[in-house]
Amino acid sequence: MNYRSIHIFLFLAALICTQDSYGMESFKRALFGENVQEKAKRGDAEAMLQHGQQCMENGEYKNGMKWFNRYQIRTRQDSACSTDASTIAALDRNTFWSMHLGKDVADRMVENTDKIFPTQKSYDQRLAKDVAWVEKRTDSLPDPTWIARYGMGVPFMGQRVEDIFISMAECNKKRKKVLVEYKRQLQEKK
Repeated sequence: MNYRSIHIFLFLAALICTQDSYGMESFKRALFGENVQEKAKRGDAEAMLQHGQQCMENGEYKNGMKWFNRYQIRTRQDSACSTDASTIAALDRNTFWSMHLGKDVADRMVENTDKIFPTQKSYDQRLAKDVAWVEKRTDSLPDPTWIARYGMGVPFMGQRVEDIFISMAECNKKRKKVLVEYKRQLQEKK
């Protein structure tokens, strides 16, 4: 069994245990507090994912997709700030949260995808807007250490959180580099 499989198993086990014991709403409040939308607007990656889920549950698919895109961008940025390459596993959280949305929400999302993004170009335009939104906030984004929970270094290898992150000055350079890569990929599609 590889590290990724172990990580996925442990995350699912924790999610299931927490959900069964306290209910998903209590779990969400414990993780994100009451004002998820404000945290998301400040650049908190985990709150972005939570807010995206709330939008999807309310049938606001285009808005939900915007927050999921931003979550993915922010996760890639913060993972780049860590010397533990396995922190990129935080992207898998998007998949797990999407699975939690339930079949009815997932079915409605699939049914509405062509309406939301009728062409690849329309999706790319949305993504370009999300990259620009994150770029405006890059110098004032929250600390990247949240992502350490999803890597192997801290929970399983006994490393200290502060030991697996580069300086904030270097982190901001790496975050900007991630945005440059997104822009390059979008430019290549034109």
